[in-house]
Formats: sequence, C-alpha cells, structure tokens
Amino acid sequence: MHSTESSADSLDTLKHVTPLHEQFDSKLILNRDGQRHLMLQGLIPKTLTQDTAEFGQLVELHKQIDSTITRLGSAALLRDLCHPCTNLPDIEARRQAIKELQENTELREALTKGLQATQAKFLRGMSVEETALLALAPDVADTSLQHVGRLRAFGEKILKLLNPSRDIPVRLSALSKVLRTVENIPTPTSPILVDALTTIRNALNSPDSALLSGKAAVTYSAIESRARVPWYVPSYSVSKALVNIEERPVVAVGVASAVLIVTRLLTTAEATLMINRVTAPLMLFACGMAWARNMFVNEKTALKLQARVKTAQGLCSALDAIGELDALLSLAQLKDRFGPCCCLPRFVDKGGFEARYVAMKNPTLALQQHCVVNDCSIEKGKALLLTGPNSGGKTTIATAILQNQVLAQIGSPIPALDAELTVADQILYQGPTFKALGEHGKFGTEVAATRDIFKRATRNSLVILDEVGDGTSAREGRKQAFAAVRGFTALDIGLVVVSHNRPLVRRLAKYNLGTPYMMGSEKGEPTYRLVPGISEHSDADRIAKILKFSRAHIKEEVKKRLSAERNPDT
Repeated sequence: MHSTESSADSLDTLKHVTPLHEQFDSKLILNRDGQRHLMLQGLIPKTLTQDTAEFGQLVELHKQIDSTITRLGSAALLRDLCHPCTNLPDIEARRQAIKELQENTELREALTKGLQATQAKFLRGMSVEETALLALAPDVADTSLQHVGRLRAFGEKILKLLNPSRDIPVRLSALSKVLRTVENIPTPTSPILVDALTTIRNALNSPDSALLSGKAAVTYSAIESRARVPWYVPSYSVSKALVNIEERPVVAVGVASAVLIVTRLLTTAEATLMINRVTAPLMLFACGMAWARNMFVNEKTALKLQARVKTAQGLCSALDAIGELDALLSLAQLKDRFGPCCCLPRFVDKGGFEARYVAMKNPTLALQQHCVVNDCSIEKGKALLLTGPNSGGKTTIATAILQNQVLAQIGSPIPALDAELTVADQILYQGPTFKALGEHGKFGTEVAATRDIFKRATRNSLVILDEVGDGTSAREGRKQAFAAVRGFTALDIGLVVVSHNRPLVRRLAKYNLGTPYMMGSEKGEPTYRLVPGISEHSDADRIAKILKFSRAHIKEEVKKRLSAERNPDT
C-alpha cells in the first residue's frame, strides 16, 4: 500500500483503528463554530488513559493548534493527539511529511486550494464537505438555520416527513467531490503524503466510486457498483435523484388517465376506441414495470445505499487520507505560529525515560504574547518534584510536559528553544479526579489507581502523579507516597510528582530519588517561573481571599447573619 517497501512497516501504526466517519457517528466532533463537543470516550488508545487526556487538556490543545480547513482534518488532528506515535520511525515519517509541506510552496498551496474547495456551496447553502458528512452521519451534521434558512428548513422538515432519505444519493455524490478536491495536487516525495494521495486516487479508480456517481445497481439482496453485478442478475440502477417508488405508479396511472380523458373530450368515438386500445396496454405495462421495480427499489433503497458506502473501505480510507493531509498541513503551520521559541526535539534512548527542556512553554498558552518560559528536566531514575503555592503554576508545568511530549510524538514542532526526549510508549496520569470511590474510600481508590499505573508502566513510560498519598493521615500518606515514588524510579520510569507535601519532597530529595523544583513568587504573587528548591508555603490564605472565603470573610459573614437573626426587623 505504501510507496516503498522500506517505509511500509514503519507506517503501519499510522493507520489508526478509528475511522473518521465513525468518529462523527459517535458525536466526537459536531461543528467548527466554537461549540466543540469533543467526547474522547472511544477514541483513547492504550498509549493514553481517559484521565491523562483530561488532565493534559488535549481538547483545549486541539482547539489552540487547529488550523485545519475541513472538519475531516479537525477530526484527524484530534485523533493524532490521542494516538501519539510510540516508535521513532513513525515520528520521523511524520516529521518528513510536515517538513515537505513547510518547504514545498507549490504543494502546500495546491493542497490548501483543494481543501478550500470543499467549502464551496453545493446543496441548499451547505458546503460540499458538510453535505457529504450529512450523508455519512446525519445525526451530527449541522443542518441549522444558518445554513439552509428558515423557509428551506421548514421545507426540509416537510420533505423528511414525506421521504426521509430523499437527498441521500445526491449527498453521497458530494463525497466524490470531496475526494477529487486533492486529486490533482503535485506529487510529493515523503512516504506519508505519497501514501495518502495513492489511497485517494485508488478510491477514485475503484469500482466502489460508482456508488457515489449514481451508477450503482440494486439487486434483490444488495447494492453494488454496476461493474460488480453479473449481467444475468436482475437489477436496477440507483439514480442520483432517487425518489420514493410509491410515487411512480401514481404518476404512471395519472398520466395515462389524463391521456384517456383528453382523448375522449377531443376525439371521435372511433378515435377514442383506437387510442384506448393503445393506452390501456401502456398503462398496464407502466404499472407492471413500477410494481416489478418496487421489488428492488423502494423507500429504503437510499438508506441501504448509505450503509453500503460506509462499508466501502477504499472510500472511507480516502476520506481518512484527506483528513490526515489537512491535519499535517495544520501542524506544518505551527512553526510560524510559535515563532522563534520553537524546535524539533531530539530523541534519545538511554535505557530509561529522560526529558530535558530549555525555555519551554505550555503549548496551549504558547500563542499568547506573555507566556512564561521555563527550563526543566526529568533524569533517568529520578522524579521531577514540583512544589509551590496554590494556583502558582505547578499543574501548568506538568501539563506542558505532557502536551509537549504528545506534540513531539506526532512529529510536530514544540514551543521550546531546545529539547531532548525519550519516546514514551505510554503517558499516564493519576490524580484527584476520581468520579466514584471504591469500597476502600478515597485513599484506597487512589492507591488502587497508582498500583494499576505502576503495573502498566515501563521504563519508557511517562507518569504524572498529582498529590499522591493524599486521603489519609499525613504520616501514613508520606510513607505510601515515598514507597510508590521509590518503586517508579527504581524501574527508570519517567516520573513527575506534583505535591504540597514538603516533608515528602525533602525526604525524596535526601535519598536522591527526585530533583525538587518550586514555583517562584514575588511580593506574594506567583511569577510562574520554575526554580530549583522546595517551596515553604502554599499561599492558601491568598487563594481564600481571592475567593472571598478567608478567615476574615467567614467571620464577617457569621457576624452578619447572627445580627440579622437577632434583629429581623432591620
């Protein structure tokens, strides 16, 4: 399937298992106008966990870096973020494709122009792509008033009552237009781009393409392209403008009856008799043909055609390829968007997880003008220990490490001056995000979650522990957390520990199990800069004052309410 045999094995894992049209069916991406209802359930592979995706704010990251033109591309970009590559050849292949899109102006402009063609108006004010998606996933397609207008929307409802599948063949033909938008772009050299274009061209030249052009044939039991139906099998053509078959006998009888009435009024008795002898057999023939055709083509034919198109692997793979091309084009723009603080990280393998960043930014904040940069590193066999005041930026740093790891492993540039990373086979998070507590309470649920991550992680995994050892007494929590961190570091698992437990962090640093960093502050306000050391305060009072629930606020509220109870008339 790939252009060269040498690239075939390394690119196999890039063919993800979740087809884009199934993502739309699962309501993963509903629209592009700010209301991004992105439900990651069903999309998360073994590389990540649901908690990892939520903590890492992958939905927000997707929103910030999404410069795709099509909704297919937006879905593909989200899927790439949730399926980061786990081996170096795959990452290098994606980097090569992104680099070619950055440097080959002719290719980039042709691809952009082709993808923009999917936004051209096609049917009832909708773009070609929207119309095609409506055929693939009618439950999630945007058929709002802004696209079809109030009068047309009312008309659509009436037509759906009469014939819910009336437009499906027309909308399916839009899929062919979507595929042809990138058919004539210049031939690239990178294997991923070559493979994508080959997939699209193969789909356009396959017999299944007839399903999109009104040249399909319906037999008594199936719908296939005309070329695949033997000549001796009874079949009828599926027209683009398919209408309910119940209308055809009515039209045939009505026309014949009208002819009879007109001939009786305008002709002599002998002429009428002669015409009737001709018209009556024609009426019977028309009704007979309509009845016979109704055995094959009926009101469910359009829905069967829609279901058949979804099973055409070549067509669905071609749509995936268009989405991937759009997603790669979006990633190719990140270098210019990130500006001078941008690099392609070097990947190293030293028998355990390591990461080193110089002037790193949080990717979701990197496009802001005054985003703070930080240096940090995760050493082999040692945890990165993050302490600091509440709302001081610890979670932002941990999220930045996670997001940059994901971006690096999908071949993207990252917002940092320099970086050296290990390819993570898994990125795992454990923190206070439990939706339900087990039989052993909060502490037991936390311990069970940490245990599961410990058993799952390898020496090439990146693990983030947020307030480990919480939920029990301080002393016993420290003992459990210390044992857990010592176990992770003994296996050379990449580890980031976010904690307010200063005695725990001091003990970990004492036994050389971690490198302590703290979030800096000036005059009681956080600077969001990472500095070596262990924070000695958490600024709980400052947060309570901001939220107007400090000791003074509580005392004032109590006094106010007691006074109101004693003097109800005032």
